[in-house]
Amino acid sequence: MQNAALYRAPTAPSLWVLMTAQFERAEKITTRILEALEAGRTITSICAAKGMPSLSTFQRWCRSDREFDDAIFSAMTRGLFIQLHTVHDK
Repeated sequence: MQNAALYRAPTAPSLWVLMTAQFERAEKITTRILEALEAGRTITSICAAKGMPSLSTFQRWCRSDREFDDAIFSAMTRGLFIQLHTVHDK
């Protein structure tokens, strides 16, 4: 993308995104990713879903933004506990 400027998503955890027509989606996508991870979904299944970033884009976001990476790690941890309890309850 030529002439793209970087902007901070207003309420996302410090996620830097390229200003495009999808700028508003970035916040929604971040929220969807965090909620899906907390529910126990895997990042590979989340990134494979329609309208979600590719795995390489997700990894780039994590590498470039420590706060976002920390939020992802916390959501994954909560999701793992959900998975553990689900298996335990069966």
